[in-house]
Amino acid sequence: MSFLHSPFALKLGLAFTTLTTVCLLYTTFSGSYGSSVPLFPAKQGAIVHMVMFRYQPTLSQSTKNDVASAFLALKDSCRLPDGSRYVVSLDGGSFASPEGRGKGLEHAFVVSFRSKADRDYYLNTDPAHLAFVASILEKVADSTVFDFESGEFERTSRHRRRRPSDELHIRTI
Repeated sequence: MSFLHSPFALKLGLAFTTLTTVCLLYTTFSGSYGSSVPLFPAKQGAIVHMVMFRYQPTLSQSTKNDVASAFLALKDSCRLPDGSRYVVSLDGGSFASPEGRGKGLEHAFVVSFRSKADRDYYLNTDPAHLAFVASILEKVADSTVFDFESGEFERTSRHRRRRPSDELHIRTI
């Protein structure tokens, strides 16, 4: 009897298949791959606000890190007049693309809001955000900002593109 047809090999294969299935299900439905960033996009209709910075050439890495920390802190410090939080999510990171097409941008941040009204309050009225912007004016050489409504393309396209998470196929031999 060869090893491949032995009861031990069968049990080992079953254990491996079970472990792989559990890992696949966990990563598919847990909402993240070991990070604080949700795997699934913002809810349809949410406003996604992306901001990217190119810093002054003389700025130290420590100061750049301070800017990033201050930006991330806005998630907790931005409040509506009634004291409630309105920033749904906020995350960011350093340029890490192997394509090398970052055009000098070093940090990027993604902020999600429930509505355009919340985004507009953030941009024009929120004292915490306005103070942050004032504090970085001399540190940032250029910024790129891009906002969009989550789900816009999905709502306007005739055929929704299938995602790997739409169906779960488990193949056993």
